[in-house]
Amino acid sequence: MSRKILGFKDVNFYLVIISIIAALLIPLILGPNWVTFLFLFFTYTAIAEVFNLLSGYSGMLALGFHGFIGFGGYITAISCTLWGLYFPVSIFISGFACVLLALATSFLIAKMRGLYFSMGTLISASVLFYWFQGWSYVGGGYGMPVVANVTVYDLYYISLVIALASIFVAYILVKSRAGLRLKAIADDDVTAEFYGVDVFKTKLLCWVISSFFAGISGSLYFLYTGFISPTAAFAMYWTSSSITAIVFGGGRTILGPIIGALFVVWLRQTFLVEFPGLAMLIYGVIISVMVLIFPRGIIGYIYTFLAKKARKSQ
Repeated sequence: MSRKILGFKDVNFYLVIISIIAALLIPLILGPNWVTFLFLFFTYTAIAEVFNLLSGYSGMLALGFHGFIGFGGYITAISCTLWGLYFPVSIFISGFACVLLALATSFLIAKMRGLYFSMGTLISASVLFYWFQGWSYVGGGYGMPVVANVTVYDLYYISLVIALASIFVAYILVKSRAGLRLKAIADDDVTAEFYGVDVFKTKLLCWVISSFFAGISGSLYFLYTGFISPTAAFAMYWTSSSITAIVFGGGRTILGPIIGALFVVWLRQTFLVEFPGLAMLIYGVIISVMVLIFPRGIIGYIYTFLAKKARKSQ
């Protein structure tokens, strides 16, 4: 029994099921270091998938994407630490709070395009940074603890569900008519609008979906660290790592962000933990090299290689 899964033909359906079952059993077999690594991988996968929806499929390069991640983290910190809410409730409150934030900033989609949109989102993220830095209720620039009765094993399973959900939503959206509209908008939104595409509503759908998963991912990450500050929450690192994941794995694909997220987390855990100050420099070098050598990313290169091989065999 074979199905078409995530864009690959002739992939055995049961392989996917076995992979999911294996992911569920991993915490029972491997040690906490592997569980932590995979938790971060799942979290980064969710972030990369929805960032790919924005930058890859719809052409909206949101340089201030980290604003949603930081905002989601702070909502969880407030609701768990100060209000005493149960952490699963706080996680989803963070997601929906980011949806409201996305709706409140929807004027960026309506009024700005291209570089102006990118800078508009970056300015919005900066506003959030200074707001939380000056808000004494959450500790201001010193930050605050994120107190919750949660273990990395709890976060592992939740992040697995969120990662799978982000992949599923991205796949369904891309394969639907909305996905065709997104691709048309990414190629030329003026022409797409001329042919009857509701550019604002289509972009808003993508904007809202991305904000929801980004907020939840931020919530999960800061539950893991147990502490949040404006500097950590609204760091440009989040956006730069997302761009690196997309460029490395391959944009406008479903598998590309997954491969990219795995690479980014591996790089983070093996090298950037020791040299965090070099993160932006290293990401810049990786992006430059990938654009020159593999402009379509790893998955794009594999697609091209397989297509050439198939043509030669005919």
